[in-house]
Amino acid sequence: MIRITMCVSFVVFCGNAGIGFLSGQQTVAKPEQPSSAKFEINAETTFVTEPLDGLGGINYAAALNLHHSRGVTPENNSVVLLYQALGPKPEGSPMSDEFFRLIGSKRPPDDGDYILSLGKLFPDLNSDAGRVVTDQFLQSMERPWNADEFPKISQWVSANEIPLGYVAEAVERCEYYSPLVVEPIQTKGGKIPGSLYTAFLPGVQRSREIARVLISRTMQHIDSLEMEQAAQDLITCHRLGRLVGRGPTLVEGMVGVAIESMVTKAELVFIDHCKSADDIRLLKDGIQSLPARAEMAEKIKYGERMMFLDIIQGMTRHGNTVLSPLGAESPALGMLSIEAVDWNIVLRSGNQWYDRIAEAMKVADYSSRIESLDLIQSELESKRSKVSDNVALWVVKSIFAGPTSRSQEFTNTLMQLLSPAAQQVQSASDRVEQYNRNLQVALALAEFRMAHGNYPKTLKHLRPQYLKEIPDDLFAEAPLTYRTIDAGYLLYSVGRDRVDNDGVDLGKAGSGDDLVVRFEQ
Repeated sequence: MIRITMCVSFVVFCGNAGIGFLSGQQTVAKPEQPSSAKFEINAETTFVTEPLDGLGGINYAAALNLHHSRGVTPENNSVVLLYQALGPKPEGSPMSDEFFRLIGSKRPPDDGDYILSLGKLFPDLNSDAGRVVTDQFLQSMERPWNADEFPKISQWVSANEIPLGYVAEAVERCEYYSPLVVEPIQTKGGKIPGSLYTAFLPGVQRSREIARVLISRTMQHIDSLEMEQAAQDLITCHRLGRLVGRGPTLVEGMVGVAIESMVTKAELVFIDHCKSADDIRLLKDGIQSLPARAEMAEKIKYGERMMFLDIIQGMTRHGNTVLSPLGAESPALGMLSIEAVDWNIVLRSGNQWYDRIAEAMKVADYSSRIESLDLIQSELESKRSKVSDNVALWVVKSIFAGPTSRSQEFTNTLMQLLSPAAQQVQSASDRVEQYNRNLQVALALAEFRMAHGNYPKTLKHLRPQYLKEIPDDLFAEAPLTYRTIDAGYLLYSVGRDRVDNDGVDLGKAGSGDDLVVRFEQ
């Protein structure tokens, strides 16, 4: 079962490498003794001031769950139905009963018709015959196919019919609340309380499995000319990505982005084979009615910040050992006594960093946003080099420095280990947003061609009948590049490098970074 820490190399910038909810009450321990917290509890230090844990500190898991459960009920929460499709052991290990209590749902039975992975149905995928099945699976997500051509893939899709029905129902719900449940963790020195960084994310990666089955079934529908069913599967997949992406962590945000990226490619195959304007409009209307994509900045502001603060709180109690489950123990932090640190300074300084990162990610202008994020990363890099150049010297300086300077250096070291990879995350989110813009234009172009027999000379002819507004190129902050080519067209964004490569993308021997839609006819 995946933990947040399993994706630490992607979403973490790693140095050298009393709440009533739904049908139950979330248990929040009241202090049974005077607070042992070595810091003040206020908005500048702990960010939130309640609920408290058993030692007078903050119960960050409860606080984050409260933030994400506002307005959610068992009736509008898509997660309730998604776990009817995933079951109580989505990644093999049993999920906590607390999870199901928090979403107000009964625990699904151990045996049921749950999403079945290809490897579960055909365990010997490493054999020669298994590699043939794997190859067919990859092809089944890229082009139309039928049961005679790929019988085992057809068997796999059919085996998932019942759980996919739950998924289709789930994504029609408007909320996504998947609570984080923190359990004790084993360290070299024994068990200690876990943190938000070590919380399980049950079902997140299995959501990708759901998307793969949906896309494969879409291609089967296209081969059978069942275009309405294909469009419905594509919309379901898109909505799944949007909903999963609403989870509080960057891991969930990136899984949502990955699902949307996969389905957008499948939608272009749909356009290429669709002959009905009604089916094109069905997909177009479904795309336009999708719930808003979650902002990565909000995950920095709440989820990732609270993970960071939770780790600091754990360090005040257990020292450097709380970093060991993350694979991020720091020699520098281990050599410096935690008693020498002013934790109020560490907490305030950490909050200031997270405020800066979140605000930079919210900047609407792409160039300004990149400039702000580049500046932040540059500052973090410079602070990293000061420590990594000579750990022993850093410790000596820290010991003899004043408490303010020493605590600030301590924060800088923690930020090296734990600060989110904001640039990479925002870049991935921007790419999928541009893919979606390109898709909307491609659907409108397909509808125009079916009505007129050819593509328009310019995109302005799509307004307002086929598209109310023509989306811009997010990266260029200018109109998308479009031109007709013989009976087809070329449409593209300049991509992250903001260099016009004349419609050459990363698929062309890595020689370009344009985000391209090309139809020959």
